[in-house]
Amino acid sequence: MQMFTPNGDAIRLKRKQRARRMKGFAHEIGVSERTLRDIERYNKPIDESLAGRIASCLKMDRGDVVFAIDGPRLVVTPDALVPPPAPMPSTRGKQLVPRFDKDSARDIGSGEALFDLASGCDLVIAEARIPMDSEISGYVAELVSLVEAASWMHRDRFSDLAPEAEVAMRKRMRYLLVQLRGNNIWTYALHHSKHLPVSNDVPEKFSADVEWQAMVVFGPPGEYGEDTVQVDVDNGHPWIIDWDEPLFGAPQKA
Repeated sequence: MQMFTPNGDAIRLKRKQRARRMKGFAHEIGVSERTLRDIERYNKPIDESLAGRIASCLKMDRGDVVFAIDGPRLVVTPDALVPPPAPMPSTRGKQLVPRFDKDSARDIGSGEALFDLASGCDLVIAEARIPMDSEISGYVAELVSLVEAASWMHRDRFSDLAPEAEVAMRKRMRYLLVQLRGNNIWTYALHHSKHLPVSNDVPEKFSADVEWQAMVVFGPPGEYGEDTVQVDVDNGHPWIIDWDEPLFGAPQKA
């Protein structure tokens, strides 16, 4: 398998500017938090498939998440070479992030990943994009109710479930995902951050108040092997990214 050198600094920058938490983003791209940390900090080699998932989730070109000698593009990492230092991100200047946008929900794959994603969210938004009979609709309804129960929708924020309840929910989620998969219905999920207060204008001051959303889509498998679907997202309000500002610079006024 060919391996590639990721541009860890560019990946981390884009993830932070899109308000993606490390835990949620690691689940989206199908790696552990430790692996994501090694990618961002130490440019740990990745395969082409993972490079594609990172690029898709961050809305970047695949070539912008890996290195080449003359700039970031897809290139095989020679085993004997030490990864080169990360260059400055190729994007410059100010960019408007609109309130209403598109993002990618990824095939969640496992009950464990779905539970972990939901357990850090304030709200669950579910959507079905494929016809279902009554039996399958029942599976979907039960799975959505479990995702809601795993989230903070019906209990205090940051509170934990009882261990025995968590184990039972993870097990049932695994079962339901298998049943849906067996009927050619895939479950795609996305951890999305909606910034508050809601407004159609760029705020005067950046607010760290967010509503974390678990977006779950039930749809057909990718016709050509795709494992993501596009979903409509509400960012809460638009903001300005200044790519020339430091990594943790606040959004600027328009």
